[in-house]
Amino acid sequence: MTPNLPKWIFYHGTDIRLYPFYNRVESCFNCRKVGHRTDVCPMPRKQRCRRCGEEHPTPGQGETPACTPRCIVCNGAHNTGSSNCKYRFIKKAPPTPQSKQEAQEPSSNIHRNPSHSGSSSRRSPSSRDHSASLPPLGNSSNQQQRRESRSPSHTRRSGSRSAKRRGSRCRSHSRRPRSRSAQRRDSRPSSHSRSKSARRSPSVSRSSSRGPGEASKSVAWQRGAPASLLFSDSQVRELAKENSALKAQISAQQSQIAKLTSYIQSLEAKIDRALSIDKQTTPTSSETQDAHPNPLAPNPALSPVPQLQNANKRKAATPTASLHADADITTKVTTAVTAAISTLKSDLNAEIETRFNAIHQTIRETTTSFAVLKSSTEAALADFSVQLAIHRTPSNSRQTPAPTPIT
Repeated sequence: MTPNLPKWIFYHGTDIRLYPFYNRVESCFNCRKVGHRTDVCPMPRKQRCRRCGEEHPTPGQGETPACTPRCIVCNGAHNTGSSNCKYRFIKKAPPTPQSKQEAQEPSSNIHRNPSHSGSSSRRSPSSRDHSASLPPLGNSSNQQQRRESRSPSHTRRSGSRSAKRRGSRCRSHSRRPRSRSAQRRDSRPSSHSRSKSARRSPSVSRSSSRGPGEASKSVAWQRGAPASLLFSDSQVRELAKENSALKAQISAQQSQIAKLTSYIQSLEAKIDRALSIDKQTTPTSSETQDAHPNPLAPNPALSPVPQLQNANKRKAATPTASLHADADITTKVTTAVTAAISTLKSDLNAEIETRFNAIHQTIRETTTSFAVLKSSTEAALADFSVQLAIHRTPSNSRQTPAPTPIT
């Protein structure tokens, strides 16, 4: 028979499409973990989206979803259990030669002759120790005790017999191993009955192998997440909140820096405009003479008409004292305005420098706090990933305790 299944089956004159059944991986939409369903999840119920797992209601039928789907099984960008998921079915590992041998040993023990069970167990104790249906043989100390318990009776019997019956005593010695094997066969149950009892009641054998002080083991997902993982989750949430608060503070500081920069630019424009206006309004010597006439200077309208005899003489010039006074006033005004502007500029520069230093100091402190926060977050996430990997280790990988020897 071919190992591959056909795609179509002809049944009662009709071709029927064949869809083989495979066990799917159980996934929980509440805690977003595999191994159990949502209705048996021990974690508290949350209003989570079945597509992406975020805390918002699932979009209804016919609505256009706004979130990106996330698979619980493989963490891919598709819905959980979708046909695009390659890991939605439970895949068994291929059988190893050791597992095949363990599966074949119980059937071979059933068909084996029970009269030769003792001799075969003595010949191959390793196969009996590794068998799942047969308990291991007793140790050498138990066999030594049995031999010692038989030796006094053997000496008594040998002492009571006479020398004439040595041949019969030798024959009894030759028959004794068979009697011992028969006693062992009678004292121990057969392999067939033992394998039947092991197949019928595996839970009873497991419970009997437990000690009196051991409690019954429960499934890992029923116990819920350990306290260390819950504590690390709370730490991660607190770090995320602090990170968002620092981001908001940095954005506020950046807006303040932009406002200060615009304010400084406007002040520089005003200063340049004031300097240009001062240069335009600075009076010259002729303008000051027109604006402030000298009373000592002769007025041509009021002065008498010069006589012809004085026509060739030189006219009286403007006094130099008034000219020097006008020049001094102009220089004083210019120096005063320049000094005021320079002091204003120095004050503004000092204030701007202090504010910039404060802002840079705050940014530097924020950067250092971000570095510390990043290192602590990475350490917390590393611990969380290690604990999560330990928590997600399947219980089947743990080695089963060796069965106790039957004395």
